[in-house]
Amino acid sequence: MRSSSLALSAALALLATSTRVRTAHADDVALDVTTLEGALDLNGVLQRSGAHGCSQSFASSSDHGALHLTVDARGAATLAVDIQSHQTFGPSPGRYAEGERDITNTTELAHADYFGTATLSAGALVVRFARASRSSIRIRGYGTLPLPAPTVEPLAVVMTCRVTRADVLPAEVREGERPTPIAVAECAFDTVPVPMDRFATASTSLARGHGVAVSYDSPMWDYEVTRTVRRAP
Repeated sequence: MRSSSLALSAALALLATSTRVRTAHADDVALDVTTLEGALDLNGVLQRSGAHGCSQSFASSSDHGALHLTVDARGAATLAVDIQSHQTFGPSPGRYAEGERDITNTTELAHADYFGTATLSAGALVVRFARASRSSIRIRGYGTLPLPAPTVEPLAVVMTCRVTRADVLPAEVREGERPTPIAVAECAFDTVPVPMDRFATASTSLARGHGVAVSYDSPMWDYEVTRTVRRAP
């Protein structure tokens, strides 16, 4: 029993060390977007979470999207998006305390590739997406499953990116943390394509390396949405 406890402690220590090293590495990687000309390889993360309830029920949901934009020297552009969404519905805290345990958890996984051409116009990168390949699956509970074969269809969406400065916090929450000004590509859609429409925002921030993570949070009983920008881990 003692040897098992020691092995578990060693494994947890190794995991914690690995996490600290990974986070420190994320904070050291250069993210600044110095130009939108030529070939590009940019990343970003969009996150959203919210919760609400009443005297009878409680519901929470969250979405996590990883974005990867590539543009080659000829202007061929691809935006790849991987999304994980979770929803929980159950009794209110009062009914839970009374013994109610009817809780439903749902997970949705989605992947999309948007294909188009990129051009520079007045210092902005204009990407016109003409084709989309999309696939998604919805399951009860948590976990992952293989996605079904994608559906390919025409798309008419324009994304415009401009270099701007953003105050970016460290990847991991720290006491007394301070943001660092970083040049990012702020990209806005004329129409938000599926499945990115679940984030209820028409823009996203992309950067070099692992990119930046933009989070929109609406806690329970709080009707204001908090926006934070951190280095993506």
